[in-house]
Amino acid sequence: MPSKCPVTGNRVINGSASVTPEMALALEQVGAGSAEFWLTMQANYDLFQLRHSRGAA
Repeated sequence: MPSKCPVTGNRVINGSASVTPEMALALEQVGAGSAEFWLTMQANYDLFQLRHSRGAA
């Protein structure tokens, strides 16, 4: 996680914030995988949460 946003990074790790396109690009720029990887992971997590909340896990 880029040092300019450690609080946001902690919130993402704890599940209280989402990976935004801006954050995904920042992660890509520091060599932490592609922006597409991070956005796909976020989309998969969001879908999992929705299915779980509806009892369709």
